[in-house]
Amino acid sequence: ALKNMFLTSSYREALLILDNVALRQATEAFDVGCKTLITTQVKDIIIGNNSIYVEVKGGFTQEETVQLFAKSLRTDVSNLPLLQAVKIHNLCKGEPILISLIGSLLEPYKEDLLNSHNLWDYYIKKLTSKDYNLKTQLFDTISICIERLCPELRELYYNFSVFVEDVNITPQVMQTIWNLDNLYDVHEQMRKLQNKSLIVSYYNQELKTFVYGVHDLFLAYLKEKLGCVTLVAQHKTLISAYKRVSNNNFANLPNDNYIYQYIGYHLKEAQCYNEFSIYFDLKFIGAKIKAIGTADVLRDFQLYKTYITRNDNDLLNKLNEYINFVKARGHDLYKYCDTDIIQSGLGQEKESTIYKAALSLAKEEPKSLYLQLQAPQENVYFTHTLDLQQDVSAACFTFDVDQVLVGMKSGDINLWEQSRNHKLYVFAGHTDSIIYLQLCPDRNGFLSVSEDGSIKIW
Repeated sequence: ALKNMFLTSSYREALLILDNVALRQATEAFDVGCKTLITTQVKDIIIGNNSIYVEVKGGFTQEETVQLFAKSLRTDVSNLPLLQAVKIHNLCKGEPILISLIGSLLEPYKEDLLNSHNLWDYYIKKLTSKDYNLKTQLFDTISICIERLCPELRELYYNFSVFVEDVNITPQVMQTIWNLDNLYDVHEQMRKLQNKSLIVSYYNQELKTFVYGVHDLFLAYLKEKLGCVTLVAQHKTLISAYKRVSNNNFANLPNDNYIYQYIGYHLKEAQCYNEFSIYFDLKFIGAKIKAIGTADVLRDFQLYKTYITRNDNDLLNKLNEYINFVKARGHDLYKYCDTDIIQSGLGQEKESTIYKAALSLAKEEPKSLYLQLQAPQENVYFTHTLDLQQDVSAACFTFDVDQVLVGMKSGDINLWEQSRNHKLYVFAGHTDSIIYLQLCPDRNGFLSVSEDGSIKIW
């Protein structure tokens, strides 16, 4: 009866998806004559001579995606517009389900796709803008995959709804959210989800661990599926989980390469507005700076100003004091591991909010030694530190006091805007270390000397 149904005109061009098949009997039972996409860990269950095998290692490579598109259109890879095909691969982030579904949608338009770029560009535009005419088909496919999960695993997967797009999720993050005893349990659950093509993973050499990701479309589906009320509850669950592991003290949050960067976002989405008082907690600010640097702290101060100050003028003045303190002392706190934010705070003016907060914290730690070393007010100054990735060999101010020319040992000369710690331009031409920079008196250029004796006028 099933085979007869798929032979009718209504279903002849249907795509049948068999997910995580383990038995040959299943593929034989569903061999009904229509196009079939099978995901499996057992290659021997595939029957028939017209089968196309694609081995998936986490996600499709660019080459695998292009080959799948070529096979869907029954043509050679050389006949495809590779630029557009690769662009679709990148937008899908190698997700096998999405790429396979798009491949099946391309098939009926073979002539248009091989003779013109218009339809390719149409799909690229829709995927880029996330204005999907394909939304129904894509969400239906995602829904089928998720609903086939066992109830326990499905609930775990719903927890991914709290993440923003394009974020790397470490196993430690999910261990906290899922409240699992060890990382092996996390990897086991992640393996199950990856086998269903619901997440992707790769090994991060810098972090020395696997990191996981969820495609934007899957996140969009989860957010739409759960709705606003449930999403708020999911964010509250995350906040509660991190409170548990930090003993209700956000200054003791684990450095899991995630939470210090996104704590403000989750507090806002969880509607935990009273918790924004942590941005006046020196220990939390110090821990956040140590974990991810000053730029993110300053960004949070601006991004969540309304929640931090509650439009109160006194709190707004207090926030401005914290901003100036982080600008002045944050770089040293981040750069030098032995620096302490309480000691830095004790170096501020005695009437300042920062000093009073630091003094209060110092008194709570009688076994720690802190020194009260205030500089005279007339000698208090702010420093600007440029975070350069290369070795510096020369530098000078320009006629604009906010811009600095920096000569590098590589021979490049960089123009920096110091207030924003932003590189404006690179003057390339020297091949040896820059040893001298001099501005022209007419303000229209400068002179540079490199170690090999060459002189250039810019």
